[in-house]
Amino acid sequence: IAVGIAIGLIQGTLTAYLNIPAFIVTLGGLLAWDVPAIFFGTGTEARVLGAARYAGIGFLEAHGLAFILSVLLWRATPSRSWHLVAAFAEMLLGSANLLFWEIFSVAGVMAAGYGSTALHILFATLNLAAAIRTAPRTGEQTLANEVDSGFRLSLSTRRLLLRVNALFLILASSFGLVADVMGRFVGVGPQSTVFAQAPHAAVGFVEAHGLALILAVTLWRGTPTRSWHLTALAIEGLLGISNIVCWQYFVVSNALAGGYVVTVLHLAFAAAHAVAMTPASVAR
Repeated sequence: IAVGIAIGLIQGTLTAYLNIPAFIVTLGGLLAWDVPAIFFGTGTEARVLGAARYAGIGFLEAHGLAFILSVLLWRATPSRSWHLVAAFAEMLLGSANLLFWEIFSVAGVMAAGYGSTALHILFATLNLAAAIRTAPRTGEQTLANEVDSGFRLSLSTRRLLLRVNALFLILASSFGLVADVMGRFVGVGPQSTVFAQAPHAAVGFVEAHGLALILAVTLWRGTPTRSWHLTALAIEGLLGISNIVCWQYFVVSNALAGGYVVTVLHLAFAAAHAVAMTPASVAR
């Protein structure tokens, strides 16, 4: 059975099934870890955050973005590009676990650490193998067939919206990753104050910014379909709402101006994508 499954994965025919555990893990993280810790100060994640409950914004965004990515992978065709997206995401999460391994000891969930890290490495390896064995032109990247008809905005406008949004996320997430590393390992920058109070929360920020970067690249390559605009709306809505829920993060990190700017941009992009999905008939 194991050999048969491995062959199927390498052939690139089971892209969706590779990521079935992602739905369970990400939803479990959101409901069992993030919500109790951020809003009630209880649960496993509360041991990591301590009094700095606002630092849970990293975990909230990471689990939310991972769920969005898992939905994309579930619906994706078994193409080389999608296997690479899955591989990079799994490598990011596995590497973050190893780099910040102490979090599992602090949270008292060593078994989960071993299990999740092993699965991340396994799925990264299998997806890389599948990418190598899959022809470059196998499958399509789009999630839907509609491109030209039935939209309120023109094709060129919708394509530009996706590209501009992707560029914003690429720049913001890249800056965030640099700030995470500098704050955690050098002790300088806007993240240093946050990590001084909750050092182990750094893993959530690294995963969130890394996943945002991966998703931004997929948006850049996406086509102006309703599915892609819905994906972008979900990403921006999640990030904007997370900022509002954990606003104290910007206060503590002395980045209120940046907080206002990025939150407004997240919500503005979300609203723009909602308009982009609007049927043309609604405009009349």
